Amino acid sequence: MKAKMQSLHLQEMMQKHKHHPEYDLVLPTFLLKKKNLTSMKKNDLLLIGLNHLDLALYQEGAFCAKVLLDSHGETMKLKIASLEEEPTNTPNSKKYESILSSFGKIQSRQLEVGHKVEISVVDLQHVSLYVKQTEVAKATLVMVDEEIALKITEVNNGKR
Repeated sequence: MKAKMQSLHLQEMMQKHKHHPEYDLVLPTFLLKKKNLTSMKKNDLLLIGLNHLDLALYQEGAFCAKVLLDSHGETMKLKIASLEEEPTNTPNSKKYESILSSFGKIQSRQLEVGHKVEISVVDLQHVSLYVKQTEVAKATLVMVDEEIALKITEVNNGKR
């Protein structure tokens, strides 16, 4: 058991060093009314309109690839399903803000269909919510009526 813990710790240490390009592991963006964003508080639920985890890699304002979860024993890997260069949708509305939900950063030496990336450092339960690259809240994934939702655990009102 001790050897497993040492190998996992070494793996985490190596993933923290930036040897390869870094990407955010994200959910698709969704729109939220600005008034709901400003009145957001702890334990609020945000329905994001997904029935299953639809993950993507995001870098510098654009989605780079769609990815699928692939479990291997105790570790989880991301399998790159398709490549795409799709910019983030920004609403042209005074009422809505585009919310980006990020699980954290991962490194991948290459982006090719079928390539697998290990994600032992990323926690797939905790999500950070961003508006225009500013973190506005933290949340956890929950299921509500067979739909994925975000339950707000912390709100960063003063940092906007």
